[in-house]
Amino acid sequence: MITIGIVGILLVVADVLLIFFDPSRLAPYFTAVCGICLIVAGFVGHRAVRNTGSAG
Repeated sequence: MITIGIVGILLVVADVLLIFFDPSRLAPYFTAVCGICLIVAGFVGHRAVRNTGSAG
């Protein structure tokens, strides 16, 4: 699950650079939102795995 979060972070960093250099393009804005969703999914998945492991 951590890998999903890392991919999301890399996606957001790349999109912020693209937005900085060419703010007129819309695609980086949408993929930045997708990257944020990946970060959240990785965090939630990591917490779920951690909580499940400690319950047993």
